[in-house]
Formats: sequence, C-alpha cells, structure tokens
Amino acid sequence: MKDKNGVELQAPEGKFRLVQVDTFDGESWVYADYDTLSEAKYECVRKGDTMLKAYLYDDQGNCIDEAGSY
Repeated sequence: MKDKNGVELQAPEGKFRLVQVDTFDGESWVYADYDTLSEAKYECVRKGDTMLKAYLYDDQGNCIDEAGSY
C-alpha cells in the first residue's frame, strides 16, 4: 500500500513503520522501521509536531497511531 507520493506504508513483516508528512507541502517519507511496537509508538509521539504529522503502520498496512498537527 502506497500513499499519494508513492511512499510504501506497509512495514516489513514483523516490524512497524513510521512515516512523516509535511503538512505544508504534502511531502511524505519513511522515517524508520522499528522492531517493537513500544519503541515505534514512542518515536511516533516524538516525531510528530506542528505542521509535521507522524503516522505509524504495521506490517499489514494498517495505521495504528499518529501524532502531530496541521
């Protein structure tokens, strides 16, 4: 599953993927993949900010957490 910018949202098997989106220009990118949900959720909260959304995806492509604001 990819977003409108072609960024793969689904994490590799058994991992969690943090994707950031710049809400000003719409650019998105994979920040990192994590082995544990607790580490991934911690980083999701840390990486979300004003005008920078952070989305956390599992290996099925489901968005399981988000942080930041528009």
